[in-house]
Parts: sequence; C-alpha cells; structure tokens
Amino acid sequence: MADPVRLTSADHALIHAVGWVACNVLHDPQWQQTVLEVMREAVPAVTPRHPMMEAFARVAVDLMAASGEQVAWLRARRDAQQVVERFHLRRMAEAHEVFRQGKGKENG
Repeated sequence: MADPVRLTSADHALIHAVGWVACNVLHDPQWQQTVLEVMREAVPAVTPRHPMMEAFARVAVDLMAASGEQVAWLRARRDAQQVVERFHLRRMAEAHEVFRQGKGKENG
C-alpha cells in the first residue's frame, strides 16, 4: 500500500468542520457560525488535487452558501453526511489493512 498523502492542519480543520455539520444534533446557532467560519478559512488552504479534500471542500462551499436557507442547508448537510461516511469507510479500510499486515500491533 502506498503511503497516503499527509493531510495539513487546514485539511483536518475542514474534515472536522464538515463532520460536525454532518453529525450535529444540537442545532446550536453559535457553534454553527463558528464551524462555518472555520470552513471559510480552511477551504482556500486545503491540499490541492487531493480527491478526498476536493469532496470536503465542495461540500463545505455548498454548506456555506446554504447557511440560513433551510431546504438548501438540509440538502447540503445530506451531502456532507455522504462525504463523511466515505471518509470513515476509507480510513477504516486503510487501518484494517495495516492491522491485517501485522503492522498494527503497536500496543503489545
């Protein structure tokens, strides 16, 4: 398995911001505004030409555009859930492969 591209702090910030929207059940407007601000700052700085980060950036742009418009927000949130789901499945598969190769025995 090839070494994965190292993600930047902007990449991680965007992943977590989109993930918060995808999983958010509290509907706290203050946190929503904070998360949208993180997206505004992170999107221009994400790793270029990285398919996963392109998907996160695309969803973040849609979420920022939909803020305040209920139907558009719900549609963009659903897209965010799909991107986060694919991210988790990919990372799970990568970690499982490392574990199966015997490289995941770092705790004993």
